[in-house]
Amino acid sequence: MAGIILSRKMVAGDERICRDPGIRGGTSLFCDPKIIRQAEEIRKDPGGKLIDSDPNGFIREVLPLNVIGAWNYKKIIQGVGSSQPEEILESLKILLSQLKNNNYKMPLNTSRVLIALIKETIRYQNDPKKLLEYIDLFKKAYTGKPNVIRALLKKLNLIELPENVALQDIGFAWDDRVYDSCNTGRKSTVQLILDAFIKGLSSITISHTNDLNMDGINPGLEASKILGIKVNFCLEFSEGKTNDRTNYLLYFPNCNTIEDYKDTLNSPELKGFLEVLNKHSAAKNDQVSRHLERFNKYYLPLFNEGFEYRTELCMLPLSFIDMAAINLQGGTYSRVHAGILLEKRFKAISVHRIAYLQNLLRSEKEMRKKHQATTQEVKGIEELLMKTKNALKEFNVYDQTDRYFSKKNEYDYDTEIPDFKQHLQALKESGCHIVMAQPLTLGLKKTMDNIIDNFPLIQGIEIYNTRLYFNNYVNTKDLNELVVIINDINTGKYSELKKKLLQIYRSSLDSARIDQFINSLKTPQYYITSTFGSDTNGYNPANIPGMGFYLRQPQSADGANEDRVLHRIPLNMNKQQSYPSANYQFAGNLPFNVEYDNNTSKSVQPKGAYKCAGAAGIQNQIYTLGSVSEANTEANPLVNKLPLKTLLLHPHPIMRLAAVVGAGLAIATAFYSYSVGEYTALWFGITFARNFLADMIGSKGINPRNWQIRNFDLKNASNDLFFTGLSIPILKLVDYGLSNLLGPNPTMFVESAKFIGLCLVNGAYIFSHNLLRGFHLQTSRFNFFRSLLSAIPASIGYQIWGPVVPVVVQNKMWSDSVAGVIEGSMKYLKFWKNRNHEFENLLEKFFTETDINKKKIALLDIMYIWYKAPLGAAALKKVIRKVDFEKSNELVKFMLQNNIFTVFDDPDLNPKYQKIKEILKSKYSDFKKHL
Repeated sequence: MAGIILSRKMVAGDERICRDPGIRGGTSLFCDPKIIRQAEEIRKDPGGKLIDSDPNGFIREVLPLNVIGAWNYKKIIQGVGSSQPEEILESLKILLSQLKNNNYKMPLNTSRVLIALIKETIRYQNDPKKLLEYIDLFKKAYTGKPNVIRALLKKLNLIELPENVALQDIGFAWDDRVYDSCNTGRKSTVQLILDAFIKGLSSITISHTNDLNMDGINPGLEASKILGIKVNFCLEFSEGKTNDRTNYLLYFPNCNTIEDYKDTLNSPELKGFLEVLNKHSAAKNDQVSRHLERFNKYYLPLFNEGFEYRTELCMLPLSFIDMAAINLQGGTYSRVHAGILLEKRFKAISVHRIAYLQNLLRSEKEMRKKHQATTQEVKGIEELLMKTKNALKEFNVYDQTDRYFSKKNEYDYDTEIPDFKQHLQALKESGCHIVMAQPLTLGLKKTMDNIIDNFPLIQGIEIYNTRLYFNNYVNTKDLNELVVIINDINTGKYSELKKKLLQIYRSSLDSARIDQFINSLKTPQYYITSTFGSDTNGYNPANIPGMGFYLRQPQSADGANEDRVLHRIPLNMNKQQSYPSANYQFAGNLPFNVEYDNNTSKSVQPKGAYKCAGAAGIQNQIYTLGSVSEANTEANPLVNKLPLKTLLLHPHPIMRLAAVVGAGLAIATAFYSYSVGEYTALWFGITFARNFLADMIGSKGINPRNWQIRNFDLKNASNDLFFTGLSIPILKLVDYGLSNLLGPNPTMFVESAKFIGLCLVNGAYIFSHNLLRGFHLQTSRFNFFRSLLSAIPASIGYQIWGPVVPVVVQNKMWSDSVAGVIEGSMKYLKFWKNRNHEFENLLEKFFTETDINKKKIALLDIMYIWYKAPLGAAALKKVIRKVDFEKSNELVKFMLQNNIFTVFDDPDLNPKYQKIKEILKSKYSDFKKHL
């Protein structure tokens, strides 16, 4: 029925495809407009180029930093298969430079958290509830407060890394096999490395099948320099007859630059080997073409069921050319790529179908009211719409690939390599590191056959593969036995090794073979390194952890754990156990331990720095860092309705101010005996005045002529008013208790003791709520002691005013007077330190930079901070005086000879820069005079 209706119905505007109407409107008017604007900007496509300005510079006037970060992150993730990696790398540089701040106590962990939050905002950009939540969390994280960063690390399931150490030198976390879009991966090389940075990995190895793709290696190495991660590339290939293949990984430990990889690929040893592998790639591609043909013949009609009469709503046949067009970087294709093509086609056509059916349903309901359509017709469209929505929601590329491009239907091909052992010998001599991958897929006996037959050419074994282990492709008993065998080989326990091999090989013929192998191990000693690969490609199902492993260090002699990196106590989980909620961070014990080598540094490397399952010595454990992934929501239709809970969590500033102050006022008047018009209002007025005084002194110093209302933090003042209201009943109860304890006679001793008691309680209360609100510990301590300092003037003041002003009000008045000066001074020192640091960094950048454009940007940033930031002019004056005469001349000469505003003349630049250009131009003459 629905198909017939689709054939004859056409409504106005049915070609519209899920346009974003924006989050505004309705109840969203009660939400914070700044957050709403940021959410709408994030949902837009990046418009034009962005300038790599300092995060404290004029970029702040153009867009909020989270929007800039989101736009750059979008450019990175949209660059899968891009033929222009330079643009992706430039976006990565801007993303990182905008989020790095040396003023942070935890700069490395803070930048990881900020990028992780940006990643989540993009992931949930179609879900307003979560989108606003992550925007708000970004704002909190950008303060860089250690307690906030640690809380967010825990929320995001990230490990905390030590600071002031290069990420690649930390060495606690790694992954020896992951896939990018040059292979079967969903993510581009740069995006994959950025994810490794977020997770805290020190090194990753990206695997390419049958050929090393230079289009992926070059941007990968550049991204590794930007992010400080060690990035390696390995070559993955198979050898053997049909259904009896062994997988291998070829690592290149001597390759650190793009030139090294080019020289290696052009070497005679590898060139001849790659020619053989190219034939395997051709056979593999032919296998994928047959998969696509089978899908088009048997399954495509099922995907188009119900839409046969509207050709524009039918999914087109899948072809190898279309699959190759998705990934411009090319490479060897597999059934995974076929699944990726199906996912992109199905999700795109489903969004079109839903938009069309929603419009059609509205039209049919209108016609039903006019008796021009039947109830059955409306019901048919509703059923088809619901079916289409459910199919989109439930689509999982991992499951659908197994269903429609199953290995059972594969046309297998032969990957036997002639003179294979001679090839391995040549590769080893050229400096390559040969690792047997997924060794136990064919059983333990076959694994040992390969090790013995190819001795001593196999130098390593992929001892653990997350995907295979959690998919039950590996027998746990075999894995434990293999670990023990490798350990016996590496530690020279040959008698134990022989016993274990005889249990595997039971014939007498194999005994002589075993003896020959063991004798060969002794001179020189053979050593097998171990690799740990997640084997993740970004399409893992929900029950399989993703990228990353973590080596937990042992306890020191005094029993204290040397490891300060992992926040949580890892759970002892295995593949048989059920898992918690969908976004839980896995930290499951692998089924073996590793031996910690006391002779190596703490910077443990994944290959060679440890041995498996040592019987003696201190034992370590390895944990997976991969988290469970939820369904990808990027292609789902946009949602714009804000739930009530979201509105309450992100209220309009005026509503928030009224609610917070009203709550504080209600608490105060409910417990305090004085009327609102008398001392409660005075109490609130003192608090408000103290906040105003602290902000003005902190931003512009003690001269009132320099004060500007824009530097007043209204949100902080409203929070203080709430806690002020909460403090009134507390102090009144203390006052009542002290009066009963000390007696009714108001002598100077009694009143002084009462003042000191009130000051102590007030100080403890202020210290507690300061810590609760995330203030620095030093500021909280100062606020405690200023309450004590106020006791002396308060007791003197009582002798002047006596009982005219209540003792708790006097305590408040003197306490806040001291607080205004102390908090203002603390803010002043903080602003002064930040301004000096910013100007010194920008001037250093100006004098060391050779690129004219970057010099201009640095000057524009200096000018923006000079006129806009608190204490900008005074701090610049001090910093400039430290610059020597020659550099001062260079600065003035550059300004006279160059038009610094030409950086805004790029026609591809985001149009939002024109506003700040006009503002800076209007300030330029004053800036030159100041310099």
